[in-house]
Amino acid sequence: MEQNYQQYTPEQIQQYYAYLQYQQQQQQLQQQQLLEAQQKQAQTPTFDASYFQLFQNSQQINNNNNDPNNNPIRNNGKANFEIIIKIPPVLVAENQGLSLYQFIMTRHPPAWEDFFQGAQKDIAHACQKIEEESGANGRAFFPHIPRVLAAFWLTSPLMLKAVIIGQDPYPGTTKAGLPKANGMCFGSDVGNEIPDSLITVYEELQRSVENWKHPGHPDLRCWGREGVLLLNSALTVEVGRAGSHLGFWKPFTNRLMDYINDNCTNVVFMLWGKKAQKIADSIYASKHHKLTAYHPSPMSRNQGFDFVGCNHFNLANFYLAENGIRPINWQVK
Repeated sequence: MEQNYQQYTPEQIQQYYAYLQYQQQQQQLQQQQLLEAQQKQAQTPTFDASYFQLFQNSQQINNNNNDPNNNPIRNNGKANFEIIIKIPPVLVAENQGLSLYQFIMTRHPPAWEDFFQGAQKDIAHACQKIEEESGANGRAFFPHIPRVLAAFWLTSPLMLKAVIIGQDPYPGTTKAGLPKANGMCFGSDVGNEIPDSLITVYEELQRSVENWKHPGHPDLRCWGREGVLLLNSALTVEVGRAGSHLGFWKPFTNRLMDYINDNCTNVVFMLWGKKAQKIADSIYASKHHKLTAYHPSPMSRNQGFDFVGCNHFNLANFYLAENGIRPINWQVK
């Protein structure tokens, strides 16, 4: 099914982001009401019961100890910012005249404000390099500007449970001529073909996660709402040229790792392949948990380095549960 794109005027976009800012400011006032409602309407979790038992036991310990790192939203509630802020998959079909730099600096999520302000020089450097290269060869880049920050809009620092690091966005198009890249690593839009690496990831999920069902599509946005940051180490890529912008975004990605390292706790870094593992070199093992495996690409498998069997999805949930954090529902909806 082809993705529908809704266009908005610049004034409508400005009003929309002002509304999101207001919602973010109201978050503290709504937290208690949200948690009370969730407790009354508690549902049986869809993940493995053993995770839930670990989570309950650890949560009781945290409550008794008045753990200052105990995050009531991340731990007690479903990691789903949509409960507070409704986030559409695509805001606009075109950039409405905003440059890449203007869009990132004025359209980033309020929850990530401190990070993006601190990374302003890195962002300016990357965007300048991209504009210079695009001007020289006349080639566009993916994903389209309105989708560059999709992963950040779905997952806030407050809700962060896991980080999956990809290389860069898909540089190609589907058979229908649509971009494969949608601003989140490994995934793509409903209606697009499932990318080869994601086929391998799905195979591991079917093998290791109890009652996991194949969704038949590559849309991973539900993982973002569960607290999984689906990060591409480069936010953009030149069309048809994989790896072309990796160097431009390296300072930005390194700064993001430092920000998560310093401002979050008990985050699981799922590092698939040597490049992803190198990016997370600076992550403190004392505060976070790193899981390493071969990259799920067919090339790795053909060389005898198989991603299937890594058991990362279960290991991530066991770590979270042991630390009093609600496990991730890995079912793709």
